[in-house]
Amino acid sequence: MISMEQEELFKALQQYVEKKALQPGAKLESETILAQKFSVSRYRIRQVLDRLRQMGVLDRVKRRGSVVKNVDQMALSNNLSLQMHVAGFNQEEYNEARLVLEMGIIPLVCKRQTPALIGSLQDEINAIRSTSNDALLADEHLKNFHIILIQGCGNRVLQTLSSIVVKYFDSTHNLIASAPAEYFLKAADELQAVLTELKAKNVRKTAQLLTQYLKKHSEFGVDKDD
Repeated sequence: MISMEQEELFKALQQYVEKKALQPGAKLESETILAQKFSVSRYRIRQVLDRLRQMGVLDRVKRRGSVVKNVDQMALSNNLSLQMHVAGFNQEEYNEARLVLEMGIIPLVCKRQTPALIGSLQDEINAIRSTSNDALLADEHLKNFHIILIQGCGNRVLQTLSSIVVKYFDSTHNLIASAPAEYFLKAADELQAVLTELKAKNVRKTAQLLTQYLKKHSEFGVDKDD
């Protein structure tokens, strides 16, 4: 089975939905069929579908599976990502914007969290730990955690801005390649603490721990204490 990076898979599935020109209410193929089509596991397809649901692009309907909800939301996010690329923002600008965005959505995420959201965030933390010896792969799961967190706010305007996080991680992707396993294991522990407070709907403590984490890891994706 040929492996596909998670962001590449996300973009490929986005394009697939767009090219099919599916209308709202149209049913998407099953996870099994999509996994076969893209030569990846059902787990990875499920992760992407969950992200598209959190973006408001798809919806889950009992006994039907994933159905199209709002393709325009996906097109808007793609266009914003392209515009940011053309604008040539630097890594520091993406980092500042990311800090403001992630801190701002915490009250909404605490209020609107669902078991599915908490489960997806926990899956990414587990994946960070299990792939800690592969820096680039572990970094993909770090990125997924932050994207899922933003999508969990339930506000489509803010969800569209998750492109900022994608661009931030893209800007540090090569620099993180030499990070040791300990870096990712420490990050996983810190995000686990954030998730614990998030599940308890403790806005102040969640925001405090996330702020500490983001500031600590903000410089080129490398722990400033190391």
